[in-house]
Amino acid sequence: MTEVIVMESVAYQKMMGQIAKIAEFITKNEHKLQEGDSDNDVWLDSQEVADMLHISTRTLQRLRSEGLIEYSVFRRKCLYKLSEIERKVREKVITCEPHLVDVYKKNRLLNVTGMEDDE
Repeated sequence: MTEVIVMESVAYQKMMGQIAKIAEFITKNEHKLQEGDSDNDVWLDSQEVADMLHISTRTLQRLRSEGLIEYSVFRRKCLYKLSEIERKVREKVITCEPHLVDVYKKNRLLNVTGMEDDE
């Protein structure tokens, strides 16, 4: 049995335009998702890193204390570069499932660019 879906031409054109924008975004940003964009590196706070890696903030503090992870302090908050976290996971300095970082990175990039489009 074949179903036929009918929609207004204007709605169809709008939907196709949105699909084209999504495809353009993916094509334009695919290298950022795969390689990491160090010029526009994302900074994460301790809670975001702990959530991403599925570790406690105390474990993260231990990694800092032992000098195993690089961080910066800004307004009394520890901040971490996403690319640095990713590198430490690849080097197995931080024990974590590597796909967790990839999932977080993709979601973060999509959320950030989605907010820019809304403005």
